[in-house]
Amino acid sequence: MILTFSLCVLAQAGDREGDSPQIENWTEWEVPPAKVLSPSEELDSFEIADGFVVDLIASEPLIVDPVAAAFDEKGRMWVVEMRGFMPNVDGAGEEEPVGKVVVLEDLDGDGVMDRSTPFLEGLVLPRAITIVKGGVLVLSPPQLLFCQDLDGDLRCDKKTIVTDNWTGITSPEHAPNGMIHGLDNRIHFAKHNAEASWLRGEWKTWPASAQGQWGVTMDNWGRLFFNTNSSILHTDFVPRSYGKRNMGFNGLWGLGRSIMRDQRVWPSRITPGVNRGYRPETLRSDGTLLTATGVCGPGVIRGSAFLESERGSLLIPEPCANLVKRVYLDQEGGDIRARNAQEDGKEFWTSTDERFRPVNVIDGPDGATYVLDFYRGLIQHRLFVTTYLRKQVLGRGLDEPIGLGRIWRIRQKDVKAQSMEVPEEIEDWVPLLGHADGFWRDSAQRMLVESGDSALGPMLEVAVHKKDPLLSLHAIWTLKGLGLLKEKTVAWALENAGPKELPSIIQASESLLPGKDGSLLRLIYRRAVSGDLFAKRQVVLSLLSCPDDMAQRFALDLFFDNRQDPIIATSLATVPQDLSVELLKKIRADRRFDSEDKIILGAQVSLVGSSKLAVSSDSESPVYARTCLACHGADGLGQPGLAPPLNDSVWLGKSKEELISIVLNGLEETIQVNGETWNQSMPAWRALLNDADIAEVLNDVQRRFNPNPQIFTKEKVESVRKGE
Repeated sequence: MILTFSLCVLAQAGDREGDSPQIENWTEWEVPPAKVLSPSEELDSFEIADGFVVDLIASEPLIVDPVAAAFDEKGRMWVVEMRGFMPNVDGAGEEEPVGKVVVLEDLDGDGVMDRSTPFLEGLVLPRAITIVKGGVLVLSPPQLLFCQDLDGDLRCDKKTIVTDNWTGITSPEHAPNGMIHGLDNRIHFAKHNAEASWLRGEWKTWPASAQGQWGVTMDNWGRLFFNTNSSILHTDFVPRSYGKRNMGFNGLWGLGRSIMRDQRVWPSRITPGVNRGYRPETLRSDGTLLTATGVCGPGVIRGSAFLESERGSLLIPEPCANLVKRVYLDQEGGDIRARNAQEDGKEFWTSTDERFRPVNVIDGPDGATYVLDFYRGLIQHRLFVTTYLRKQVLGRGLDEPIGLGRIWRIRQKDVKAQSMEVPEEIEDWVPLLGHADGFWRDSAQRMLVESGDSALGPMLEVAVHKKDPLLSLHAIWTLKGLGLLKEKTVAWALENAGPKELPSIIQASESLLPGKDGSLLRLIYRRAVSGDLFAKRQVVLSLLSCPDDMAQRFALDLFFDNRQDPIIATSLATVPQDLSVELLKKIRADRRFDSEDKIILGAQVSLVGSSKLAVSSDSESPVYARTCLACHGADGLGQPGLAPPLNDSVWLGKSKEELISIVLNGLEETIQVNGETWNQSMPAWRALLNDADIAEVLNDVQRRFNPNPQIFTKEKVESVRKGE
């Protein structure tokens, strides 16, 4: 007999009114015990694709609850331990300052970590780290910290608060994280509406469209990849900074696009312990997860511990299904698509251990790829836990123990890990811009840019002209990062670039436009005309940044000739706001302007809107800042792939009861906002916000966006909460 829970009174934050009955379906299956396995026993539970090897490199007590990590140039692994996450099924005590950053060292060169040194302690839910000159940047909300070891003992001696306005304590899975160095010399995040740089003690930021949920990775050409928990892989078809270049426009297509049609997963064990396993569409009849529900932390394989044919594929953890998926990328006709690297019904790496929880993937200095295993039974956050999951967690003992963790290395068989002698002089890093491993190319570029050494210019110029596409590409961006990029150098690179490198080199040339007598403009326009859609898109976006009349006319030529492409069709309104009026005049005066053409008309309407200086709609509500800002943005205009805008008159005009109920109980259905379809999950705030908090948030949104705002009181919220 299958039992059904009564949800007349919502018992858990994750329960939803009107949801499917929460049947105890796991009682109908033979669910094996989720006992704690030793690292060697867990290794035996793995099934890995033919030709690949998994090695254990660290486990408890050396490492506990790993969620993010980065290698430095000396081969030391800096690991973020989120020890405070969900200490019990109710999350009680989650805000205790027990998080750490530890440094793992391999002392004997056997590829296994031997020593763990606590570098930084007393953190609340830390979630990201990156190596920078003189130390590390650590994201531990509400602070981003620059941490330095001044005496060489691998312990933090000096801690500098870089910024202190980060969200993430209330809802860890819906807050900024990731923090990787990009090819463009900027630090990129998941789920954050800015890009940044940290050079010589200065933190600079640029607006960008927030994308992804947990983790971000980069391919050899600087393209970012990420995902959301139920969508396996996304990418930006153009750099995300263009999405916020004109703050009056938020509609650039191609950012945060899902590129994997098949969302199915194939676990090797029964997986009823997922949050909404009671829904008919969640589990197969045998109790295994049907489609992704917790994917996170993707990583591009970029190292020499893999055959050339396998580099460029991605590893994607799905901790709810106890597996790691691997996908290939196909790029053709302006599109990018991901497909499962294994045959139908198979995964790259699965485990029969329910506590195997892969959550992040990073590159290593040996050419291998590393997977962080947050080894535990419960990984669903308290804001979303359902009664269905809670009963299993307590009944099957998934809440204990905590304080474990493993790190695994993935490589191909018969390919040995590589060792590298670290250069002592800064100029010796230049050749490493062309190293076989992405880790060393990225590290060399960062080291060279951080050095600020202008004497490196001639060596880098030589590197640009080598017949090595990746060496040339990294040298271009290193020169740009040092402020040494010259028109002559970039022109040579543009003439000789292959199709994969070309868009990034065009982007690097942007600040040099129009060039002497407009020569650089004419060159990138010529490359666009003869190039593929990826080149055309980048050229349009780069041309729009230049106030030169020729640049604007070239951009319009490419728009009219390629407007069927949705990225080019929506690109014109990204023009910097001080140039939008002139561009609007040009498009209206153009002989090709046709008011009956919906694409042209749409571009004109967007340009009109973007040309108006936006009246500030930033929230003044502290409650909004800590609960809503991460997804809906400070301006309330939403973020593609994360959360819809809050300025839809239809939604603003709904009854007080309905709006209060949405905040109390969350929303998990397909909706229409401003004519656009959204299918993201909004958490229930019933258990975390009191009646006054909810009234404050709703009044804040009404004040900003509704010409005739409704007024909410805590008494009204109380009555809806009670069901009166």
